[in-house]
Amino acid sequence: NLSGNIPVSNLNSGTAAGATTFWRGDGTWVAPSAGVIKQQVRTEETDTAYEGTASTTYVAVSGYSVVITPQASDNIIKVMFYMGRAYAASNEKLFFAIQREVSGGSDTYFHTGDNLGTLHSSGSTSHSPITLMLMDTDYATTSEITYQLYIKTSGSTSYANHEDSYFDAYVEEMEL
Repeated sequence: NLSGNIPVSNLNSGTAAGATTFWRGDGTWVAPSAGVIKQQVRTEETDTAYEGTASTTYVAVSGYSVVITPQASDNIIKVMFYMGRAYAASNEKLFFAIQREVSGGSDTYFHTGDNLGTLHSSGSTSHSPITLMLMDTDYATTSEITYQLYIKTSGSTSYANHEDSYFDAYVEEMEL
């Protein structure tokens, strides 16, 4: 029976014990691991042309996709889309969605409609910059995953821009 404080010297003779270590269940002293970025993928888009759509169903925005092969099926994948400018036609809305496609598997849309991002225009106004982010925690695979940005409009042609002279445009993802 043990009671009171157990001397550190009784735990593996105190070898490797210190102010920055803890006693692990397997009988060793270790430093706690910090959160790390396991991998990072970034795709730059240098096309400065606006990409317009009058579609009321989602269409892919060219140049706004990124591919990652997760190292583990239970990590977090942080996906970020940075856009120089987006423009919703007068009194219209521009909707954004992100699609996840697992190699050899199914497609999943995240936050369609107003949930991910919607640009509302009460006049002919350009909005910039646009940043969209997704924290994906339920992909459950180590197969290749593609994340793609999609847009649709509520009616008249609206536009998404890749880059302009003031703002970079890119897609970035990190496995955490």
